[in-house]
Amino acid sequence: MNNHTFALFDLDGVIVDTAKNHFLEWKKIASNFGYELSKENNGKIKEVK
Repeated sequence: MNNHTFALFDLDGVIVDTAKNHFLEWKKIASNFGYELSKENNGKIKEVK
């Protein structure tokens, strides 16, 4: 058995594109509060002003 002394985190989507999963989970959370999160509004959340 190998002992690993490192971990690799992919937080910006370089290795795995997680944007779709993030949107689906945020959509569920918004729904719990009575809001409908569209893809358009999801994109606006990420805009830097």
